[in-house]
Amino acid sequence: MRIAVLQFSHETVTFLPNDTTLDDFLYPGSPAAGEALLGSDPKGYTGGFVQVARECDGVELVGIGSPLRPRTGTGSGWITTEAFETFLGRMVAQLRAQGRFDGAYLALHGSTTMHRIPAGVALARQAVAEGRAPVVLADHSDRSGYATWLLREIVAQGLSRTLVATIAAPQAIGTPAARGAKPGDPFDMEIGGRVDPSAGDPVRITGRVLAIADASTKRAQGRGQTWVCVAFGEGNVVVLSPFLVQIMHPEELWALGLSAADYDVIAIKSRVHFRRGFDDSGFAPTILLVEPDEPFLGTVRLEALPYRNLNLRDFHPYGGPADPFA
Repeated sequence: MRIAVLQFSHETVTFLPNDTTLDDFLYPGSPAAGEALLGSDPKGYTGGFVQVARECDGVELVGIGSPLRPRTGTGSGWITTEAFETFLGRMVAQLRAQGRFDGAYLALHGSTTMHRIPAGVALARQAVAEGRAPVVLADHSDRSGYATWLLREIVAQGLSRTLVATIAAPQAIGTPAARGAKPGDPFDMEIGGRVDPSAGDPVRITGRVLAIADASTKRAQGRGQTWVCVAFGEGNVVVLSPFLVQIMHPEELWALGLSAADYDVIAIKSRVHFRRGFDDSGFAPTILLVEPDEPFLGTVRLEALPYRNLNLRDFHPYGGPADPFA
């Protein structure tokens, strides 16, 4: 089996004023082809594919000349038409020139499928019943940290042994801390919601303070952030933080004094970056990406958003754009 390997990875931040130009992709080592491309990202998308493919007999991998990440960094502005068409044209030409392939692997920055939150929570319950726990519910649409859609559904469907991390609730954190609360004290407050429509309504949580700890994620450590863990329901815990937090590794939760053995479901705010810690590590056999019914800013349902400067039907798969290489 002969497989072509290509990549064009870029995190395009459309709100930035600077474009990402052809020259930004041209530097010593980029573009890369052959073994240079296949070995360019050993712990990333391409490297993972190469490692697994080479564990199989009879597989030949052919690295097609591809740009590596631009000099501008992980995220930068729009890729210019010149850069996109230059590299796309080169890739297509090399694919045609190097003969027949049985398949092609193209590494982009990322793509996703998702479940609406009610269906995702129901699937999590089913996975636990079938012995496929722990389950990760990853809410990728929350951009404020205050969103309560997933928490509300977990409560509504009566999930137990579920850890929710985190909900941004600075007022709820400040109140227990200000009065000198300690583990075991009662907790009865509304948390999250309100900051904008995408956050939803606050959810009232009645339970007890389980722990008060310093922030445990690398980005939040050393900034004076206090997190509060609140136990509620049947073995459930919600972690409150002052801001949006993306939990990327299970160890960030256990550093709060929590234990993996106590939870069947872990609900986090992330789309991709949690994968290495929860998925690639083998920690969670079941991963479910979820988002609310409403098409907020972080939605993957691009057809549901209002547009002013483009016609979505000009782009695949929402319409029938002409093939420039036909």
